[in-house]
Amino acid sequence: MEVSHMSDMTELFKKAAKKRKEEKKQQEQNGGFAPQDRELPQYTALETDGFKLLRFLGEPISMRSQSTSPKIIYSTFILGDDDKKFRCIFPSKLEDPSWILHKVMSKVLAYTWDSNAGENGARVYHNKDSHPTIFNRVAKNNSDHHLETGWRPTPYVVQNVIDRDPTMYKWHKDNKKTALLSKKAREMQNGEMFYEPGFPISLYNTILEEVVEVNGDPNTYDIAVQKITEQPFYKVFHPVEDYKKLLAKFDGEEEELLKGIPGFDRNKAEDLLTEEELSWEMYDLDKFYPVTSYRKIQNRLNIFLASVDKAFGTKFVEELAEKVEEEKKQWKVEGQNKDTTTVTKKEEVTDKKETEEVEEKPKKRRREKPETESTDGFSVEKILNEHDELKGTKHLTPEMKAIIKDVEYNNDGTVKNFKYDTDADILECINADEGCTMTAPETFTHCPLCGEDFE
Repeated sequence: MEVSHMSDMTELFKKAAKKRKEEKKQQEQNGGFAPQDRELPQYTALETDGFKLLRFLGEPISMRSQSTSPKIIYSTFILGDDDKKFRCIFPSKLEDPSWILHKVMSKVLAYTWDSNAGENGARVYHNKDSHPTIFNRVAKNNSDHHLETGWRPTPYVVQNVIDRDPTMYKWHKDNKKTALLSKKAREMQNGEMFYEPGFPISLYNTILEEVVEVNGDPNTYDIAVQKITEQPFYKVFHPVEDYKKLLAKFDGEEEELLKGIPGFDRNKAEDLLTEEELSWEMYDLDKFYPVTSYRKIQNRLNIFLASVDKAFGTKFVEELAEKVEEEKKQWKVEGQNKDTTTVTKKEEVTDKKETEEVEEKPKKRRREKPETESTDGFSVEKILNEHDELKGTKHLTPEMKAIIKDVEYNNDGTVKNFKYDTDADILECINADEGCTMTAPETFTHCPLCGEDFE
């Protein structure tokens, strides 16, 4: 890890800030459109309503020259020919619009804009009715879940960080490595943790605009990041310059601040990285997050692409086969004999076909009949405060609490379900099959009982 020539690095971040301002100006002119057998990486994940104190490492994205510096990836999960999802990383459409899956999506999801549809206009997809099977496969991965986005990739920033939380910092020292920042982690049904591969571009830009433009190179100081439930969803603070703002978050109690931000030390927040920290290995982000190989796409989607060719008269299968051969020659020149796509415990590369998907298919929340009856003297706050089994109450906004009108109990006195006064559809929790008895309006972001994040 090299963080030398601090003045040079500071100059890079100044140039990046200037470039960001120019991009924002252009974005406003464009109506808001902004261009945009391997070990597992160690992640540290942000938690809603919680703080993390982090040292963000590397060059600015717009001035990136090292593979360990942050980068933007475009990641999604795609339903393969074997009916299992696999992670697919796209190149930027602006940089490589001719990449094969970009072209497939453009063909299948072709649309025109109807400005008279609804209040704000809407897309009219050309192939939704004429080729529903193919359209639904690309648009929704054959799912009717309202949060399913199909093949559309989500942009993430992947970046090496040092986490000052004492537990995580011990991991850094013991393993002599940095970690990658994830916007969210959750436990899967098999007990393993699933991490989003990075964090939103909006958070990266907030750090640049609110902290880096004022204080310079972020390699030289820690940054406190808070994840919140409403826009802009993230707040960032310089531990020294913004100390009073941070203290106010904890009602002016320094002791509570120290509890709420593990590892916080205002006196050390601006210390340069130690020799030990500088020696820690940083993840090579180009190796861990390459664009998905053509061979993997061929192994997973060749049958489906053949159906697209038949329906639309395209030649995607033929084009893909040519790309695979070019890729093999390139690997041979580079001394590789197999795909370099990131391998995880659940996704192991072979010569023929990759195995299990990393993430299960999105669980569905089934519709329930709304209940609007209420009990005299019912107090939402009293129920939420008295029942520890309600794991998701911290995510309930005042508006959400206001529509809870009654409670249903189990025989042992614990909360089984709520009844609501709302016109929104009432849906089962996505963990209903695992025993969660709670239903909730479709407008809720978390299950009040088990705490599951619906988003």
